[in-house]
Amino acid sequence: MTKKTLLLAIALAALLATYLVSAQTTMPQTVTVLEVPTDQAALYMSSGKIDLYLNPWALPVNVLAQLQQNPNVTMVSPGMISGYDLLFNPYPSNTTFNPFAYWQFRFLMNYLVDRDGIVTQVFKGFATPMVTWPGPFALYSYTLIVPYIASFNIHYDPTYVNASIWALFQQINQTDPVWHGRIFWINGKWYYLPPNSTTPQPVTIIFFIRNDDPYRYQMGLMFQEALQSLGFTVKPIYGTLTDALSTVYGSNPASMEWQIYTEAWSITPEPWDTGAGASFCASWTGDMPGWGETGFWQYTNYTIDTITQWVSSGNFTSLAQFEQYSNITLSDCFQQAVRVWQVARAPPIPWSTTSRTICPPSWALRPPTELSSPTSPARTR
Repeated sequence: MTKKTLLLAIALAALLATYLVSAQTTMPQTVTVLEVPTDQAALYMSSGKIDLYLNPWALPVNVLAQLQQNPNVTMVSPGMISGYDLLFNPYPSNTTFNPFAYWQFRFLMNYLVDRDGIVTQVFKGFATPMVTWPGPFALYSYTLIVPYIASFNIHYDPTYVNASIWALFQQINQTDPVWHGRIFWINGKWYYLPPNSTTPQPVTIIFFIRNDDPYRYQMGLMFQEALQSLGFTVKPIYGTLTDALSTVYGSNPASMEWQIYTEAWSITPEPWDTGAGASFCASWTGDMPGWGETGFWQYTNYTIDTITQWVSSGNFTSLAQFEQYSNITLSDCFQQAVRVWQVARAPPIPWSTTSRTICPPSWALRPPTELSSPTSPARTR
């Protein structure tokens, strides 16, 4: 060992010893856990009563804004761990006009979601726009379809949506076997004429909005307003997860108890979606309208269902073939638009910068371990 190397080694050893001594004197001797009401989290942080708030998912929008304005609070994010989408009921009713029965109408909703507005207004910047599955949750899989997705130039454009709906409804009036000549625009509202009736009825959209989640509630109100501005009558249902399990996931889509639902999922990012989109796109997983329940009407897509079953059973011989299958299923899922994705969220953990006894970056190394992978996402919260 040379003299310079020896001196460097001694210096590093001395530095490490100094750090360890300092760590022993600054590490907390006790950890106090408090149950803090979500609406008082900012007050507790500013008064120094707490150094960390470990349930960022529960923080209301206004409290998050208060915390961001506190110069002594740093918001540390563990990464993208939640995805939010709008789930549509595609049942083709022949008694009640359901515009979501047409994939063209569902796809247009991509241009009616104000993703940038949601990121800034709802999540205060702690989210990113998400156009389709898998987005940031399986980047290798997502890159397979980026050229296809980019060709549609998805952006918030209500004017384009309005003009396209007029063109679509005109086509339905001309060619649809059930609704031929039965869709009308009357006094700024869309109406339809039910079979065997002479009285037009407003095209009404039943929208289940979760009111136990402040983020989904605000996003739901934004989308409701957008639909109403296009001439649709919206019938909102405000409810909790328990209500949704009955009204949405526990009902036959043919009963038309709902047409839109504000979904959210807890997801751990992985390099690949090893199911090629099965969890959010294929009917055989039980997560598409109909839910695989006997006696219920089922949404199905032969191409997506067949190929994802091949993938799930390992019926491919190379990475190139897996990529080819994924490209087909993920592209078709985007085009079918039974789910229109809104944002991926990175919930921030508030940390008091006045505390010298904890290291905030450690909270950002990985998301909570109880979250699931893209191939088996957690249920809606």
